[in-house]
Amino acid sequence: MPAIARLAWIATAIASGVGSTPGRSHAAEPPRALTTLRAVGESFLDPGPHAPVDVKAVVTGHLPGGSIALRDDTGATFASSADREFVVEPGDRVRVRGTVREGAFINGIAAETLERLDRGAAPEPRPVGPADLAAGVFYHDLVTARGVVRSVSQLGKSKTVVVLNVDGGTIEVRFERLVPPEQAARLIDAAVTVTGFGGGEANASRQLIRPFVRGADSRALQITAPSAADPFALPATPLERISLGLQSGHRLKVVGVATARGGVGAGVFLAAGDHGLFVIPAAIDAAVRAITPGDRVEAVGFATPGRVSIVLGDAVVRVVGTAPVPPARPLPDVKSEHLPIDEWNRLHQAIWRDALPLEVEIDVASRIDGGDATELVGTTPVRKVAIRCLATEPPRDAVPGSRVLVRGVGRVTATDRDMFRTMPIAFDVWPASAAEVTIVRAAPWWLRPGAARALAVTLAGSALAAAGAAAWVVVLRRQVRRQVAVIEQQLRTEAVLEERQRIAREFHDSLEQDLAAMALRLDAAAEATADHEAHDVLAEQRAAVLRLQDESHQFVWDLRDAALAERPLAESLAALVEDLRHLSPAPIGLRIAGSLPNPPLAARQQLLRIVREAVANAVSHAHAATIEVAASARDGGVVMEVRDDGEGFDVAACERRAGHFGLRGMRERAWRAGATLGIESSPRSGTRVVVAVGTGWTEGEESRG
Repeated sequence: MPAIARLAWIATAIASGVGSTPGRSHAAEPPRALTTLRAVGESFLDPGPHAPVDVKAVVTGHLPGGSIALRDDTGATFASSADREFVVEPGDRVRVRGTVREGAFINGIAAETLERLDRGAAPEPRPVGPADLAAGVFYHDLVTARGVVRSVSQLGKSKTVVVLNVDGGTIEVRFERLVPPEQAARLIDAAVTVTGFGGGEANASRQLIRPFVRGADSRALQITAPSAADPFALPATPLERISLGLQSGHRLKVVGVATARGGVGAGVFLAAGDHGLFVIPAAIDAAVRAITPGDRVEAVGFATPGRVSIVLGDAVVRVVGTAPVPPARPLPDVKSEHLPIDEWNRLHQAIWRDALPLEVEIDVASRIDGGDATELVGTTPVRKVAIRCLATEPPRDAVPGSRVLVRGVGRVTATDRDMFRTMPIAFDVWPASAAEVTIVRAAPWWLRPGAARALAVTLAGSALAAAGAAAWVVVLRRQVRRQVAVIEQQLRTEAVLEERQRIAREFHDSLEQDLAAMALRLDAAAEATADHEAHDVLAEQRAAVLRLQDESHQFVWDLRDAALAERPLAESLAALVEDLRHLSPAPIGLRIAGSLPNPPLAARQQLLRIVREAVANAVSHAHAATIEVAASARDGGVVMEVRDDGEGFDVAACERRAGHFGLRGMRERAWRAGATLGIESSPRSGTRVVVAVGTGWTEGEESRG
């Protein structure tokens, strides 16, 4: 039981006479009325029947749908009433009597009587930042935020979403009306003040998963400083000072030479001197794809923290000339342990080739041939830096066991933590052509293409030799050892699976819920104290608790996701859908027809992730009212389907427009599973995603990978 719930239960027990003198009887007393908005909002923590409500509060505004927003000294919430003739205005002090009404994140009031006590001035909105909205303490309260407009997009058929850069983070603002395109274009990079009501999307467990500010219409947004008429007229910022954009929130202009073709990695790679930058355009259009190495490019966008370095996001780009491409430099392949500090610093500078051309040798561990590119994965010979090379038609002999030399633009994808500086330990590398991948050392002959047939002939001849009996004994012993190793590995896998599930349950049932309760208690303490220093300390602790909530939630997902694929496919699919139901406001149905075969473990994991991505798209983007997951056995294989009744989209248009990582990720997973993937959708007609493995299914097939 969470800490808040335990305290509420104890308080209820004391009030009802639990623990009183034995033998003394007490008549059942009706529950006391809730008299504060905080008590109303947190009433979902009480497992018993809801108490009546009798509160006095100030009207802060009108919410879409006919509800009113209220605020008192303890908090804020909403009230709805069937009486549409009683009109109140912001600033009115009212008495509301009624019952508790269930809300998505906090509870509100179903008003039975609404009495105006007096009139007053309209209340002032409360200033908020990203952390305040994520904490949920200003849910349904009148708030204001100041920031720089980063993007403007359409949500559904009638709403607009504006994203602001605020205090090093972002705030999403949702308006109930569409912003005209010409006005939206003028908003980008403008300094604005937004007034609205705190809100957010919550899951079935009342966890706030996507906070936002809810504005009635675009009039709730006031421009305090307009954006530049020509963004390319901004002064250029050196690449080494790109972090200045994180402080200002405004977009910056950078100038560099393209080191790869436009659209590679869904972005543009630029270099200036010894510094590189990955630019993410707002749209990968024909002009972006036409960029070639050596083009001098101007890019205007927002500095954005990436996984390992700053990138320039939501950018517009143009070509202004040509310039020499920086040469590829060898990636040092030396161990960094026990190096003197001066040599360690030089190694760090030499190996940090983020978004820059590099040259590296890799020992190939795996090769996957795809439709657009071949993926070679391996490590450097000495230091074991992980390299993923994405090449077009590399040599046929670039197979596991070979060593290849790769030249191309690289991007750091993982780092090793150190006391003061991080050291890159993984790169993605994009060669400009097949000629940039060369064989340094061929693989052993039995691993090369075509070697399997020659090896089979050799073994067949050996079987006719007089030593066949001895060879059979050796083979039999090896087979026994392999079987024993398989059994041992299976036992270890089952133990690891059970431990993963146990840890995930412990985190979800105790730590996650107690962290949520702790956040609420810190909010209450911060509101109650008048000491500014104590208030700041409590605010810092609240932010730390929020980070822990996010990290623990992600940890539980990782544990469960890795464990699901270890089970039979039907059992894994049922467990996945049950987890997704806790995160979706729409019901998710599951239908399994027949006895599902079990594809290989790697294929099962990819199929489950495709289903998870399809359901996530239906919830986050399609705003579906119902979602149906189905699986059936067909022609010795499996067909899995995710269908929703959401808004749908133009599949062909999305195919022509880059940047849709969810669709591309599903295709890559289907290819790795040896499956076919089909997507059927159109605007306002819902979406159907079908993936089949091990069958002859071709209906609506879009891709194999």
